[in-house]
Amino acid sequence: MGPEAAGGVRSESGRARGLALQRAEEDVREARSPQATARTISNRLRRAGGTIPVSRIAAMTGFNAETVRRYMRTNAASVWFLHSFCRVMDVNMRWLLMGEGPMRTATARRDAIEAMSDREIGKRFGERLRQRERAAEKGGD
Repeated sequence: MGPEAAGGVRSESGRARGLALQRAEEDVREARSPQATARTISNRLRRAGGTIPVSRIAAMTGFNAETVRRYMRTNAASVWFLHSFCRVMDVNMRWLLMGEGPMRTATARRDAIEAMSDREIGKRFGERLRQRERAAEKGGD
């Protein structure tokens, strides 16, 4: 096989890699699009809601049932709804928006505490006690 043939093969291979890279970049752009993000969030809303009826989620969050149904189907939900949903359903906002970390807030808190050293836990506990003492002193004035 001559150098031109080898060059031609490399050129074809290079073009194929270039096309594959271009497709991958397009996939990443599409995945980051607002439409894809909204679909992903609505999927996570449904997953976090589990078998709880939409009417119950609506009552818990203070939103209209039809609005909740729409948010959980396709449309991008309002920030107010997402905040309320996460609060009443114990859902980790980072998980809901980004798909990162545990789904439940309690699990995220537990993981964060487990990652802290005993010294850090003691320090934070002491800070919290001092805050409460100051608040009690202000209330007692």
